[in-house]
Amino acid sequence: MTYGDPNYITFDGEQYNFRGSCVYQMASVCSKSVNLEPFDVLVQNDVNGNLFGTNIKLIEVKVYGQTIIISSEYPGLVTINGELSFLPVILLDKVLIYISGFSATIQTDFGVIISYDWSSLAAVTVPKTYEGAMCGMCGNYNSNPKDDMQMSDGKIATTGQEMGQSWRVAETPGCVQGCNGPCPSCSFFQKIWYESDRYCGLLKDDHGPLSSCFSKVDPTEFYQSCMNDVCLNKGEGRAQCSVLAAYVALCQKNGVQVSEWRSRSFCDKQCPANSQYSLCASGCPATCGNLSPPVGCDTSCQESCVCDKGFILSGNKCVPFNKCGCMFNGMYYHLGQTFSPNATCDVECKCTDDGRVLCSKLSCAAHEKCEIRNGVRGCYPFGNGICSIYGDPHYNTFDNTTYDFQGTCTYVAAKACHIEGSHLTPFTVVVENERWYPQSSQKVSVAKLVALEVYGNTLILRRNQIGFIMINGLITNLPVNINDGQIQVYQEGNFYVIKTDFGLTIKYDLVYHVIITVPSNYEGKTCGLCGNFNYNANDDFQLPDGKTTKDLLTFGLAWKVSVSGVVCDDGCSGDICPNCDEKKKARFQGECEILINPEGPFSYCQKIIDPNSYFRDCVYDTCMSDGDNKMLCHSIAAYVADCQNIGIEIKNWRTPTFCPLPCPANTHYEVCQGTCSSPCPGLSHMIKCTASCNEGCACNSGYFFNGTGCVTLDQCSCYADGLTYKIGESVISEDCRKTCTCQASGAVVCKLAECKADETCQIRNGKRGCYKNQCLLKSGGDFTLFNGISGDITIKGSYNILELCDQTVLTEWFRVVADVQMCGQAGDASVVAVHTFFEDMLITINNHHDVWLNGRPLSLPAVLKNEISVTVSDQTVIMKNKSGLIVSYSLSLDLGVTVSDELSDKVCGACGKVNSTIRKSGGIQTDLDSWRAPDFPTCLV
Repeated sequence: MTYGDPNYITFDGEQYNFRGSCVYQMASVCSKSVNLEPFDVLVQNDVNGNLFGTNIKLIEVKVYGQTIIISSEYPGLVTINGELSFLPVILLDKVLIYISGFSATIQTDFGVIISYDWSSLAAVTVPKTYEGAMCGMCGNYNSNPKDDMQMSDGKIATTGQEMGQSWRVAETPGCVQGCNGPCPSCSFFQKIWYESDRYCGLLKDDHGPLSSCFSKVDPTEFYQSCMNDVCLNKGEGRAQCSVLAAYVALCQKNGVQVSEWRSRSFCDKQCPANSQYSLCASGCPATCGNLSPPVGCDTSCQESCVCDKGFILSGNKCVPFNKCGCMFNGMYYHLGQTFSPNATCDVECKCTDDGRVLCSKLSCAAHEKCEIRNGVRGCYPFGNGICSIYGDPHYNTFDNTTYDFQGTCTYVAAKACHIEGSHLTPFTVVVENERWYPQSSQKVSVAKLVALEVYGNTLILRRNQIGFIMINGLITNLPVNINDGQIQVYQEGNFYVIKTDFGLTIKYDLVYHVIITVPSNYEGKTCGLCGNFNYNANDDFQLPDGKTTKDLLTFGLAWKVSVSGVVCDDGCSGDICPNCDEKKKARFQGECEILINPEGPFSYCQKIIDPNSYFRDCVYDTCMSDGDNKMLCHSIAAYVADCQNIGIEIKNWRTPTFCPLPCPANTHYEVCQGTCSSPCPGLSHMIKCTASCNEGCACNSGYFFNGTGCVTLDQCSCYADGLTYKIGESVISEDCRKTCTCQASGAVVCKLAECKADETCQIRNGKRGCYKNQCLLKSGGDFTLFNGISGDITIKGSYNILELCDQTVLTEWFRVVADVQMCGQAGDASVVAVHTFFEDMLITINNHHDVWLNGRPLSLPAVLKNEISVTVSDQTVIMKNKSGLIVSYSLSLDLGVTVSDELSDKVCGACGKVNSTIRKSGGIQTDLDSWRAPDFPTCLV
C-alpha cells in the first residue's frame, strides 16, 4: 500500500517513505514458478510543484498481455492498451475493472487485486499462493518484515531512499530521486501547530472521530507520515488529508466504523453532479454496466460519492436510470458516444438512446490515419495548415500567400466550408480589427479580438483582457476545459490558446499576433481571409461564391461580418495606403535586420520559414508607428512565434537593452518556457500540458503557475468541473441554483441558491447572476421576455414592448414602442428607434443616440417634468421615471426595459408580465404579432 507523499506499507507491514518522482516497480512476481500467473505493477510519481514533495501520478498494471493504466490525469477512467475506457471493463473474461469507493479496482481471476483512487492512495493485494514470490517497493511477502527492504540486487536497504532508487525502472523528463537537496523539516513551533486537529492531530486524539480504530490499526506510523508530509509541504495544500484518508480506508477494510471526520473546512470531498459524499457506502455500487456487485468485490463500508436517488453510476457520472449507456465487447460507453471498436477504424459504432450499439462501415479520409490520440482511437489527420495574422495586419495564409489588408471591421479569418457529407466539425474564426492609434489619421489596424464559434459555443479573446475569455457571453477565468476536452483554453508563453479536440488551434497574444492552425483533413474545406487550404497559392483570394479576385479590398470586403452599431472602415488599397519615407526606411531596415541575419539567433529557422516578408513587414510597421520600439519588438516576436509554433528552436534574442520582455511579479523571461512548468496542484488535470516551447515569463523559484500567472502555493486557484476559481471567488451555476466558492484549502464548496420571485437567472455584462426581471431585445433579434423565455424576431415592424395597462394605478401612464428593422448585409433584426410615450410627452431615441422630445432635439443629460430623466452612461442612453420604469438603449442596439415591483403585475405588452410563466403557443414572433403598434403601420400590415 502506498499513500500520501508517498509512504509505503509493505505486504509484511514494514513502513517507510520515498519521494522519488520517476517510475518504480511497486509489486511484481519474481518467482520462476510456472504455477503462478505473472503480473507487474509500476508506479509513476509526480513532483507536487514545491520541488520537495511528490504524489502518485499513475499506476500501470501488466497482466495477460494487457497494459492497464490508472492515471490521475483522467479521473474516473482507465487506459487499456492506450485507449481510454469508462468503467466497468471486462478483459478476456479474466480481468474485471470497476469503481469501488473512490478507487478504480483491477481484479484478476487468480486473486490479485490492485486499486488506485486517481490521487494519492494505491494498494496491491495478493493471495497466499504468492507468498515469498514477490519483489518491488511492496516487499517480498514472506511474513518477515525484517527483510522487506530488499533491493533489486538482493541486498537489504537501510533507508527508504536507497530502497526506492534500487527499484527505479524508468525515468521521465525532470524526475528526481527524492528531495532536491535536504528535505525540509519542521521547527519546534511548526510541529506544535501541525499536531493540532487542523492537521494531524486526529491520529492522536483519543476522543476524536478515528479513535475507535486505534486498537485495531496502530496510528503511530500514520501520524509520523502525516507530520512528515505536512512539514514537507510547509503546511500548505491538503497533505494531511491523503494520510488520514489512507488510515480511514485501512480501518474500514478491517471492519472498523469510524465517525465523520471530514467537514467543509477540513478535507472536504468534492463529488460530481447528482451525487453526495458518504463516509460509509457499499464498496460495490450498482452501475449501468453492472447492476449487481462483481464476484469477489469487497462490499464492506467505504468512503464514496453516492448517486442521488433516481440516479445510477454511468462510467464516471451519475445519470438518470433511463440515460444508461451500453456494454460492448467488455467495454462501457456513454449514451450517444461514438467509437471505433477495432485497430483499423473500418467500423464506427454508436451507443444509441435505446441502449443498443449500432455499427456501420467507415474509412479514414485523405490525410487521415487510424491511430490512438489522447486515449481515443479514430481517424486523425496528419499534417496541418497554419495561417499567421500579425501587425498591420499582415496575412500569411494556409497556402503561404502573403498580403496586407488594413480594414478595421470584423472579418471571417477562417471557416469550415463545403463540409457537407463529411465527418468534419464546422467552425468559424472571426477577427475584429481596430486602429493602431485611435486618434491617428493613418489607415492601419491591428487585431482587437478573436472569436471562435464551434460545438455550439462562442468564445471571444479580447485585446489586453488579461486572464479571461468570454464564453457564450460569460466572462470566465483561464484556463477552461469544456466538455471533457472538446475545447481547452489556456496560456502558452505570451499567447492565449484555444484548442479543440479535432485539431483546430487558435493562438492570440492579446496585442498583435493571431495564429490559426487547422488539421490536414480540412484541405480544400476552408474559406475566409486565411484562404482555402488547397496547397495552391494562386487561388487564395476566393470569394464566398467560389470566384476568385485579385483585388485585396474586394477580397476583404467579401468576408466582412456585419455588426450592428459598430462604426468601422475597410482600410486602404493600392496607392491610397501610406508608404514609408525612404530616408526613414534605411534606419528601420537596420533595426529589423536581425530577422535576416544568417549568423543571428534565427539562422536555423530561416531555412524553414523565409524571413523576408517578416523583414519587410517589420520595416513597414515600425515606420508607420514612427519608430515605436514596441512595434519593432512585436514584429520580431511574430517571426519567433511562428518558428516556435512548428517546433523550431530559437536562440535568446532579447537583451536588457534590445526588446527586453517586461515580466509581471514573481516571474522572469525565458526564450523557451514550458506550458506547465511549476504548476499549481490540479492545473495539469484541467489542461493537457504540451511539450511545446514558447517564449514568455516563467515562474521564479518558490512560485507556481496558476494558469495565467505565478503565485505562492497558498494563492493557487481551485480547479473543478472544467473551471478555474480564484481563492475566495464564488461562481453561480448555469441555473443559478448553486453557488460554488473556492476555499484556501484548494477545495470548491457549493451551497444551494435560488433567485427571488421577481428575478431571473441570466448573464449581464459578462456575469451570471439573479437579476431583476428585465425584458431585453438584443441586436440581431434575440428577444427575452420578463419570464426568461427567449426567441428570435423575424419580421420587421413597430411593437408595443411595454405599457401600463392597469388604469387604477395612481401613477403616470407610459408606453414603450420599439421600431425593429432588418439591418446589415445579413438582414438581422435590430432596434433602430425607441419611442416612449407619457401622458403629455413623447421621447424618441434613434440608433445614433439622437434624442427628441415631442419632435424637438433634446440635449443630454436632461431632467424633465414628473421627474423623468434621460442620461448617457457607457454608450447607453438611460431613461427613468419616478414610478420605476427604466428604458436603456445602447449603441450596440440592445434595448432593455425594467419596472418596479409595484408595477410588476400592472403592465402588459410584448415583454409580458414580470412574474408570468404563461406564454402563447406559436413562438416569440407569434406573440409579437399580437402586439404590433397600430399607429406605426408598415407596408406589410
